[in-house]
Amino acid sequence: MYRSHPEANRRYLPGTGILLLLFVGIGTNAASAQTAPPAHSSAPPAPSDDIVAYLLDVRVNGWASGIVGRFRQQGSRLAIRADQFESIGFRSNPALVTKIGDVSWIALDRLPGVSWKIDAHTQSIEITASPSLLKESDYKLGSRGYRVPSHSDWGAMLSYDIYGQWSPGSDGLYAPGLSANLDTKIFSPHFTASSNGLLTVSGGQTRYVRLDSTIIFDSPDNSQSLRLGDSYTAGPSWVRTIRFGGVQWARNFSLRPDIVTSPVAKLSQDVAVPSTVDLFVNGIRSYSQAVSPGTIRLDDLPVATGSNTVDMVITDQSGRRTEVSLPFYSSSQLLAAGMTDFDVEAGFPRLSYTSQSNDYGRLFASGTISRGINDHLTLRGYVAATRGYEGGALGATMRIGSLGVFDGAVLASNANSGMGLGYYLGVEHVTHSFSLSGSYTHADSHYQDLATTFDATAFTDQATASLGFHAGKVGNFNLAYVWSHKAGVTASGIASATWRAQVGHRHGIDLSISGYADTIDKGWGGVLSLSFQFGRNTRVYAQQSWRDNQQIGSLQANGNSQDQRLTWQAEASQGGHG
Repeated sequence: MYRSHPEANRRYLPGTGILLLLFVGIGTNAASAQTAPPAHSSAPPAPSDDIVAYLLDVRVNGWASGIVGRFRQQGSRLAIRADQFESIGFRSNPALVTKIGDVSWIALDRLPGVSWKIDAHTQSIEITASPSLLKESDYKLGSRGYRVPSHSDWGAMLSYDIYGQWSPGSDGLYAPGLSANLDTKIFSPHFTASSNGLLTVSGGQTRYVRLDSTIIFDSPDNSQSLRLGDSYTAGPSWVRTIRFGGVQWARNFSLRPDIVTSPVAKLSQDVAVPSTVDLFVNGIRSYSQAVSPGTIRLDDLPVATGSNTVDMVITDQSGRRTEVSLPFYSSSQLLAAGMTDFDVEAGFPRLSYTSQSNDYGRLFASGTISRGINDHLTLRGYVAATRGYEGGALGATMRIGSLGVFDGAVLASNANSGMGLGYYLGVEHVTHSFSLSGSYTHADSHYQDLATTFDATAFTDQATASLGFHAGKVGNFNLAYVWSHKAGVTASGIASATWRAQVGHRHGIDLSISGYADTIDKGWGGVLSLSFQFGRNTRVYAQQSWRDNQQIGSLQANGNSQDQRLTWQAEASQGGHG
């Protein structure tokens, strides 16, 4: 055993430490096994105590750290150099550091519940500690996109899509004509400008209608875009969209695919000994990893939209299994905690879109903002104004465990008709084999939204509901119902059902049956359709439809050739009143 005067400058070479350790192992059995006594005062040891230095291979809870640690023992107190404390797997804790000379040390007996055993023969130390004292290991499992800095040079593009038709007669549905969709674009390192429109030639007359013209300035660093020209308003589902011409400033997360905007599933568990972690998402094994002792954290778990069950199975070296289950519901309607989305616009509503190039209404302004309060709650606000009208709404989207998402909002307006109030309720539940969604909006007779002030039809009640079933090889079933009651208009209700299945996997045969019924006017209709692949480049569609007393049958074939440079279509139909 090496003894040193307390005031001496203590420095030990690795070879010296090993010789000292062997000497200690041969000379006495007392130092070959040491267990920490209960935590005691952190006061420095008495000067008369003997000091022993060790160089030991460190194992923590059975995990080989790969670190040769420098230890200092004085009396019953064993300390490790502070700069190696984190390296062997412990959490950093500056309050435990004791300065002795020029070196900082951390006494192991100051850590609650820690014990150790020194093996002089193997020159190693086995430390046993609670996982809560060890460092947390983070594992990100999601397939987030990596940000690639973008750069654009100057350039221009013109694209077109030309369609022509001709028939022997000069009248009717198939009158001779030619049409072309034109799209022009100029791009640069600073902006992108585009304009598109529809050109038609029919009956000796040529007509061009401009659709949209826009200049866009993108800022990927801030995930924001500034649009000048034609656009459309954005917002929650309880805000009706309108087209307009003007200026729009909005968050644009599509510029940053590496940013995940929705809440992500997370799992955390303490691991006492080296183990293997297996992750199962909806019963499918998606991840496996050997982990060291400590707290493990699995972040950004790869879950699908809707209801999920995430199971983490931890198997230690002795084969004992620990299972942790996390029910998690994922929805794009929710924002992650601290995430903000916004949209602000001002301009003139677009009227007679697709029929007039420059028909705009009076000036308006509107904006929405959404904020993720936590992973379960997202709050939203909306305001809009134009001459003679002010409107606004407050809404919230809430995740209720693994059951689904609840959405609601309170609506208000002040217009020439007076003050008006309304509310919106929505629900969503999606699983692998079942989906359910529904919404209901009610407004009193004085309520108006921004779209109503620009001649859109006002409503007082509107309800939608849909059900979906995935039955594997049997096919997919979908049911839907839409009911609305508009001011001054008789209520309407439409129920529809669809079944779709693939009955011939080898030939790509798809069969679907759909039907609808008007619950108010008692009208009905149905469609039976069949499609299949014919050769390598041709697909054939056959359809028979019924609508009240009318039957229509059609047969269509689509194909391409010349490496898809040439596409063609042939169609025949027959129908009439029964």
